[in-house]
Amino acid sequence: MQKKEFIRQLNELVPRPDPVTTEALYRFDRECAETEYIDMLTALRVVARNFSEETLQSAYEIIQNQNAALPSELFTAAVYLQAGRTPAEVSGLAREGRLMGFFGPERPEELSRIATCTIVESGRE
Repeated sequence: MQKKEFIRQLNELVPRPDPVTTEALYRFDRECAETEYIDMLTALRVVARNFSEETLQSAYEIIQNQNAALPSELFTAAVYLQAGRTPAEVSGLAREGRLMGFFGPERPEELSRIATCTIVESGRE
């Protein structure tokens, strides 16, 4: 995919895109193209479909903290972000290799293999 098209699509997807972060993600996506089974835009679309807008924004911002999550790690990163971790904390998890080995959907239209639920019994969680 050409850079201009990548930027256009990312800007449409992310709630608050910023040119520096988008450029960094484009460069990182190109670096990962040989070894990753999923590209960055697809990974972010999967996050967008399965998580909140704020989680999507935070997943997009992970790269601002020196260590980006690989496209194949973004679903795991989103789980941590949705649970309250910051992009900086998740960047540290990526650096430590703690986002590997958990596989989320590979296409935006694919359903997530995980589920979160809250059990309420007698009016209490």
